[in-house]
Parts: sequence; structure tokens; C-alpha cells
Amino acid sequence: MNIRVLATMLTFAAASSLTAAELELPPQDARPLSEIIDAVESQGFVPVEVEFEEGQWEITAFRDGTTVIVYVDPHSASVSASHDRR
Repeated sequence: MNIRVLATMLTFAAASSLTAAELELPPQDARPLSEIIDAVESQGFVPVEVEFEEGQWEITAFRDGTTVIVYVDPHSASVSASHDRR
């Protein structure tokens, strides 16, 4: 399955379990999710879960056999931080 399709499906599945009041959406002028995924993949990450929280994309991904959390700016698509998920 295409990674973009999987990430999109996971995003919608996660969002469907929230009420409308709890759902945080990216800003209207944010880059498309496909560009966010491309930016993450270009740095060697394999995204498996995508959420938008506290004004940024929070992406669970694999890299070099490790599960990491990657934070991405919705406007620039730049990875601002990543850390091992424990």
C-alpha cells in the first residue's frame, strides 16, 4: 500500500474517534499533507501515523529500525525535531 494512502487513512481513522470540538485542524494556509509526508520521507523516515496537534504535525515513523516521533511545521514542511519513541 502506498505510504501516502496509508498515512491519510490513519489520519482519518484517528480523527473519526474525536468529536468536532476536540479535533484540531491545520491552518488553511498550511502545506498539503502530501508535501508534509514527502518532506519526512526525504529525510529517511517511513511515516506510520500522522496527527495534527498543538499547531504542528506529529508523525510517528520508522528510521534505521527505530520508531521515532517527528514534528513538522505545517507552513514550511521543515522537520523541527525528532526523538525516539519509548
